[in-house]
Amino acid sequence: MSETSKNKPLFMWQRLILPGLVVVVVSCLWFFHSCTVFPNEIKNILLISIDTCRPDHLSCYGYPRQTTPNIDQLARESVLFKNAISPVPITFPAHCSMLIGTIPPHHGVHGNIGWQLDKSNLTLAEILHSKGYTTGAIVSSFVMDARFGLDQGFEVYDDFYDDFRAPKGSGRDSNERKAEHASRAASSWLEEYQNEPFFLFLHYYDPHFPYDPPEPFASAFADDLYAGEIAYTDKCIGQVIKKLKELDLYDSTLLIITTDHGESRDEHGEFSHGYFIYHSTLEVALIIKVPGRPKGKKVDGVVGLVDIVPTICGMLGVTPPSPVHGRDLSPFLTKKRKIKKDERYVYCESLTSQRYGCNPLLGLVSDHWKYIQAPRQELYDLNKDPNESQNLADENPAVTRLMRNNLKFALEDNVLTNRPDSRSVLDSESRKRLESLGYVDSTGISEDFEFDNTKNDPKDWISLHVKLNSAMHFIRTEEYTQAEAWCNQIL
Repeated sequence: MSETSKNKPLFMWQRLILPGLVVVVVSCLWFFHSCTVFPNEIKNILLISIDTCRPDHLSCYGYPRQTTPNIDQLARESVLFKNAISPVPITFPAHCSMLIGTIPPHHGVHGNIGWQLDKSNLTLAEILHSKGYTTGAIVSSFVMDARFGLDQGFEVYDDFYDDFRAPKGSGRDSNERKAEHASRAASSWLEEYQNEPFFLFLHYYDPHFPYDPPEPFASAFADDLYAGEIAYTDKCIGQVIKKLKELDLYDSTLLIITTDHGESRDEHGEFSHGYFIYHSTLEVALIIKVPGRPKGKKVDGVVGLVDIVPTICGMLGVTPPSPVHGRDLSPFLTKKRKIKKDERYVYCESLTSQRYGCNPLLGLVSDHWKYIQAPRQELYDLNKDPNESQNLADENPAVTRLMRNNLKFALEDNVLTNRPDSRSVLDSESRKRLESLGYVDSTGISEDFEFDNTKNDPKDWISLHVKLNSAMHFIRTEEYTQAEAWCNQIL
């Protein structure tokens, strides 16, 4: 047999088989690349939190006016979670859950005044710092001040508030800063640490009451200044995204935009937030951009702020802390997977009503149901009744009992027997600064999660709560005639 004929079968095998092998190998490589995020693809992490921002006021979440063009553009390049929940509608404890991955009964912080984060809690910043990341935080309100313990693990914790939006004549100290100043500080920080792997936490406070956006947003949104505050904040977030691109950091940065809680616009008789645990104050935005991953994807299914820590850890191949009450969402970021319905319950709470001798409000949220424990317990079908207007607790006793039992189990599993004492005694200066932001003393609030059916129902005390907050607002702004009118109503 000639050399030519000897090589011919091999040549034919190559022609017929090798192309198929190439296709298989390429397909396998594409599959693993599309399903797995390699840690070296993500150099940096930027977590942006917008305070008091309900997602239905972001145009990418369906708001009819364009409030958030910069966030909208990011959402088109990212994964948007449509049903994200905060564990508590209060700034400081919500951010503790966001940066630790546990619910308030575990980390021990339930309010803004009189609480501090115990050092026994392990923060995301501590985890990433131990892995070689430069860690920085820029916060925009005194409620997030380093003295309350959330600075754990941050090498730089910028809590300088340089332009508090105080009413004229109030004479109060600086306790918050506007979004443009936060963005300027973030841009400077990015320039300084652009050559190092970093984790930056950036907090904006502007949508918090009182609503007073600068021009041109004050005029453009004169009929809804709250939406104007969100639009202004979006503009300032755009400045930070622009800086990432200028520094050639955008494509290598895991970028997360979220909100700590929402804002009630008179739903269920509540103004602002912090008292009830309806969706108007619990729903949050959650948008995650992963370098080189799915774009414009929207994910149904309930998720929570507690998922941010395990998700970042999962994306980086880092072991998450233990315990952690959230779950790793990276499979939904890197694969075409949907969250199965009714496979999860998300905990929520507000202890504010204890100030009036009421039970605390504790609840669970699933994709289908929302349960709130109270003397007149509440059950809502979120699929048919997203505004939570029809209480079905009496009509669906089996579901009510199931949700109540699951809430009991969640508390038994997560309330520490020897949990850290996170209560703190504030000095008068700190107390005044928090009260100047509209926060109310937490006297009368305890970590007693036992349900007492003889106590008052919080729903019966919302009117007094609103009047008390209104009176305190006018006292802070030195509008004493209006304050006196509210006080007379309270009496």
